[in-house]
Amino acid sequence: MNTNRNYTRNKVPVQDSEALLRAAEAPSRLISGAVVRELMDVLSGAIVSELAGVKNTRSIYQWLSGERQPEKLDSLRFALQIVYVMRAAGETDPTIAAWFTSVNPRLQDATPLALLSTSGVADVSVTVMNSVRAFLGLSPTEVA
Repeated sequence: MNTNRNYTRNKVPVQDSEALLRAAEAPSRLISGAVVRELMDVLSGAIVSELAGVKNTRSIYQWLSGERQPEKLDSLRFALQIVYVMRAAGETDPTIAAWFTSVNPRLQDATPLALLSTSGVADVSVTVMNSVRAFLGLSPTEVA
């Protein structure tokens, strides 16, 4: 029995780069309730609330019902873009959720969640997406 395991992260095959690009673009086609629902499938209500800048999860259910719209929809769409890209690269939902809440040395030891919830997406999207690429073992040009 071979117990020697290789724990290095493998790069996504080049032929899958188109799938990664489609995954990155997909959230822009969804209405806000669908964005929230998709995020809730992967992340907890507390994480989605923090990404959206609200203090409780009650707002989430108002967004899902269409009663209200999230003010930080751009942050939620970007978070879903990360989820889709990571899924397309073969990561599991528990790993993706853990990535959002784990200290990240590429983000100056902040968590992606903290950075996304305290900054505007336009200010941090490149830095955060580069962190995603590094986590997945991708080059900077493999995901738009």
